[in-house]
Parts: sequence; structure tokens; C-alpha cells
Amino acid sequence: NAYMAVRYAADPDRFLARQATYKRSTAFRSGPCTYLYRVGMEIIYVGRSDEVGRRLSNHALRRKPWVVEAYSVEVRRHGSLGDSLVHEARLIATFQPKYNVVGVSR
Repeated sequence: NAYMAVRYAADPDRFLARQATYKRSTAFRSGPCTYLYRVGMEIIYVGRSDEVGRRLSNHALRRKPWVVEAYSVEVRRHGSLGDSLVHEARLIATFQPKYNVVGVSR
């Protein structure tokens, strides 16, 4: 399962505005997913959701700090809820994103 990336590095305001529309996008259908917010190559936040379009849109509308700072978001689909939970935990443990707290559920 490869990540699907959305990038607007040249225009962070456009990137933020675009995320607010994700819940209507057919590219972000329901199903277990993990997602990464990045600044360059640095992962600053990792999350998981069964409705990733809605989740990304909510992050943007609430102007979460990782959304405002990020220049890209990457989404990866998983075959099951269990797979997505394990993958999220591994990403957080490996990369220790600054906006994640290991062991805290969101």
C-alpha cells in the first residue's frame, strides 16, 4: 500500500484551504487509513481514521497546528482497522513526530 500524497508546498494557504474540502473527495473514501503531515522530509504528525477525508477536513477547519505548519499530507489505506492501528503506532515510535504523544489516543 503506497501513500497518496497531496502537496502544495509553494502555497501553504492553498494547501490549508484544499484540506477543508477532503470530506467531499472521492479520493478519500471510508476505510482504515493512516496519514502523515510533513514539512519537507520531517514527519510532524501521524494519525489514523476510518473516514480520512472527514478527519483531514476537521483538522483543517479547526486549524490544528500541524495542519497550519505542514506542506504536505500523505494517506495510506490498510486492509483492516488492526493494520492501521499497528502502522500508526510504528510510525509514531519510529519518527516521534513533534505533535504526537506516544501512547495517547486521539
